[in-house]
Amino acid sequence: MKITIEPYSGGTFTASNDAEHIGEVIKLFKGLLVSCGYRPKTVDGYVFRDDAQRSQVKTWIKDKTIPHLLFSGNAGIGKTTLAKLLFNELEVNDLDILEINASRTNSVDDVRDKIVNFVQMIPFGNFKVCLL
Repeated sequence: MKITIEPYSGGTFTASNDAEHIGEVIKLFKGLLVSCGYRPKTVDGYVFRDDAQRSQVKTWIKDKTIPHLLFSGNAGIGKTTLAKLLFNELEVNDLDILEINASRTNSVDDVRDKIVNFVQMIPFGNFKVCLL
């Protein structure tokens, strides 16, 4: 039996089913989330919790507006994916999106400075978005 892995960054890795190669596979996957390999670009590719959530998101897209949103939950459940999907569907320019990894940039002053500098720039579209 052979194991073939195609990492999100590209390339492939093939290993036989023996102890030496299984160790290599474990090292390759250590610390990686499996969900990182798939990020849909449209509403049709996203797996919603229920039909009510799907309907709400489609309404935001149809109305070309999104309210202030707070997504919460465990890693890998689709919070960032849904946010990026909304940006894509609403055709928000990449230069109008400020993405801050709040787990790394966790100083209030650092986050405030980044947001203040970002909002002072002229928008390329109808609105600017901060994704923490």
